[in-house]
Amino acid sequence: ETGRERALNPDFSIPVLQRYIRFARSIKPHFCHEAAEQLKNEYVRLRVNDLTAQRGAYRITVRQLESLVRLSEALARVHCESTITVAHVKEAARLLSNSILKVEHPDLVLGDQDQQQPAGRETMVEEEVRETREQQEETTRRQTITYEEYEKIKQAVILFFRESERSGEESTGVVQSDIVNWYLDKNLDSIQTTEQAKQVSLLIHGVIQRLISQEKILIVVRDARDFKDRLLQLHPNLSLEA
Repeated sequence: ETGRERALNPDFSIPVLQRYIRFARSIKPHFCHEAAEQLKNEYVRLRVNDLTAQRGAYRITVRQLESLVRLSEALARVHCESTITVAHVKEAARLLSNSILKVEHPDLVLGDQDQQQPAGRETMVEEEVRETREQQEETTRRQTITYEEYEKIKQAVILFFRESERSGEESTGVVQSDIVNWYLDKNLDSIQTTEQAKQVSLLIHGVIQRLISQEKILIVVRDARDFKDRLLQLHPNLSLEA
């Protein structure tokens, strides 16, 4: 008898299968001490693997812990057992790990599409400001940054604006150089030299320009000859949860 034939002609009837499912659903399994420890260890392992991944966009959160719990409970019910064992937790962790998709993000090249074209005829002052801006922005172009580092700076910038909003300092906007200086102050421990600080500063300016011209997360409320002196705000349509 082949596997297909056995599947089409099981040893149990549909009424028996229905009674099994009803009985399994009625079981309220609980974790034994060893299984609870294993659950904690598996969650920590998933978190560590997530933090050390190079470009994993999937993030292990409390939701995945809840999934581990539900899967462990389901496996105990499948076996009609009232106690969740270490074996159940290990199998739940294996299933969850295999279901997590790792989305690869390539490195970003800042400045590739950040340059904005002038609209219509420019006055002499506007042309002079634009040419000065282009000279300044040339130093921030063609910088390569990993997706993770870009997201880290992006979220830090958004956090800066949120904190400014709560303190009432952001009603008219924030000067771009203030954002850069704030970020540098927060990361002083990782900056060893003046040259490194300069490179980080240029990188942040490049990220800010991308947030303005491509992601539309920031808007310029007052332009300036030197882009570091521009007054910026969060886009009003940005979700509060961003």
